Amino acid sequence: MRPYENYNLRPGLSFHFGAQHEQHDCTWFASIDAGLRLFIVLEGRLSLHFGPHHLELDNRDNAKVCAAAVYLNQADQFTRNSHLNCYTKRITIGFSAAWLDHSGLALNDYLPHLTHCHWPLSDHAIAIVNQMIDPPAISADLTGLYLESRAIELLLEGLSYLKRNNHNEAMHRTLSSDSYLKMQQVKRWVFENLASSLTNDLIAAQFHLSKTTLQRHFKLAFGVTISDFVVQAKLEMAYEMLKNGQGNVSKASEVAGYSTPNSFSTAFKRYFGVSPKSVKKKV
Repeated sequence: MRPYENYNLRPGLSFHFGAQHEQHDCTWFASIDAGLRLFIVLEGRLSLHFGPHHLELDNRDNAKVCAAAVYLNQADQFTRNSHLNCYTKRITIGFSAAWLDHSGLALNDYLPHLTHCHWPLSDHAIAIVNQMIDPPAISADLTGLYLESRAIELLLEGLSYLKRNNHNEAMHRTLSSDSYLKMQQVKRWVFENLASSLTNDLIAAQFHLSKTTLQRHFKLAFGVTISDFVVQAKLEMAYEMLKNGQGNVSKASEVAGYSTPNSFSTAFKRYFGVSPKSVKKKV
């Protein structure tokens, strides 16, 4: 394949291949439609943001092909960061909401908006990815069908991990639509007020909820406790601060709410897989 290839295999199903040396640090912003996206990095590094969520796919040491699956039940903001002198070889497969519905996959019934996971590809899936990058020499119409069949195989494996990652799939069905919308409002408000000192009592009072209801409904809606969400969101804010050269590790630890840089560094590496100093050095 050429350095860039885009295939619209049929309405709602797309496949993109890219291989390039990044010439500079850059950030792309876009709106992304509802549906399911599979991101697979064979070489290099890919930094993605969906709403408040950050996904880092790093295969610069070529140790293991890495991937992520993201489900959106509505349009949302998407950001991709490129990194100076970093070679990236990747594929992206998109399944629109209409394609999923037509295929009988009613994901909206049980997967919350922006459900996402890192996905350890099986050897079989890696073989399929390589087949998509280097398809056999067949006619153009058959090539589309060939790529589609491989994309569906990857969908099956990626979706199984995505559903497994949604720890509260069964419980989510018991949360009413109004309560789920309320939790989306809570999530947005928390994300917009990360610079404040946030406690469960404060958040509950802001939305006229008991602390118990807030904690239970938030976990049902998003599969993570609200306390963990605040911690993760502040870590992501600290990551952006370091990446953009807006402060040192000590300042980032304060922004993330940690009492010492050491405890911050431990939590940061556990969450992102890299140390805060390594992020700072790449600026």
